[in-house]
Amino acid sequence: MPSEHRLLLVVNSARTAATLLLVAAATCLATSGCSKSDYSTVSGGVSLDGKPLDGGAIVFVPETSGPLAYGKVRPDGSYTLQSSGGVEGLKPGNYVVTISYRSGQPSFGMTLAQIQALEKVPISYTTPETSSLHEQVLAGENVIDLKLTSK
Repeated sequence: MPSEHRLLLVVNSARTAATLLLVAAATCLATSGCSKSDYSTVSGGVSLDGKPLDGGAIVFVPETSGPLAYGKVRPDGSYTLQSSGGVEGLKPGNYVVTISYRSGQPSFGMTLAQIQALEKVPISYTTPETSSLHEQVLAGENVIDLKLTSK
């Protein structure tokens, strides 16, 4: 596949993720099943090779159906999650976790390899299809620490 097609695939994937977030938010607002009482809180820390990750984005993608939950990794490696529509937490269930932390913004004309080179975490953690991080969220408060390795 030519590099410009791979770049378009990455850009289209980002657009698809943004569209999915908007659809999930609209669905949540349009249905009565989005009560805050249905949601569990999730917080924790993210480390890479034993050291706190000092930034990035974290997404919990449901393994079946339901809204995504997302958050920012703070400079001390800690995070908290919110679901589409700004609701704190997420519904109990099984999730695959993705983490991305880029050293800069991709620019037009970059190849897929150049975009991937911006990642500070191993590429395998950045997509639901390749992430080995699978977590179960239980009812109530959850503390989930994620230990990434570069090997």
